[in-house]
Amino acid sequence: AILQGIVYFFIKSIIFFKHSLCCFKIGHICTFNTFVNPEQPIPEEIVKLTGITDDMVKDAPSEAQALKAFFDFVGKRSDTGGEVLLIAHNADFDTGFIRAASVRQGMEFKNPYLDTLALARFLLPDLKNHKLDTVAGHYNLGDFNHHRACDDAAMLAAIYFCMLRD
Repeated sequence: AILQGIVYFFIKSIIFFKHSLCCFKIGHICTFNTFVNPEQPIPEEIVKLTGITDDMVKDAPSEAQALKAFFDFVGKRSDTGGEVLLIAHNADFDTGFIRAASVRQGMEFKNPYLDTLALARFLLPDLKNHKLDTVAGHYNLGDFNHHRACDDAAMLAAIYFCMLRD
């Protein structure tokens, strides 16, 4: 029953919440992925880091539209009707964007969340650092397109399942 109420997610942000969001629901695999129109040019260093250009986000939804779509996707737990657990790596960072965007848009953000960064520090204290790619390497999960929200979210889900085994 607990797996019915979990969403793994990653936000890649240029400015506030306005960039890219991807998440995976457990129980049945479905994804939510959107760019968010930042309504201003993307800084060159962000383009170099992510490969995401102004042209890619020009027709993307607004922050309010993307946030509403995210909350609709996350939904409620099917077993209790309560809030769905969000899982993220460095969750305070990612949920901070959602929380700030929620305030700006007059929406409520009440979801509990679990931080796999803290979990990695606890379970894997001997790693040189606990970045997502380092933890993925520890579990031999292969390469992924780091700094793209969907790839990071898929890797996060794989890492979390490995952590559950540990």
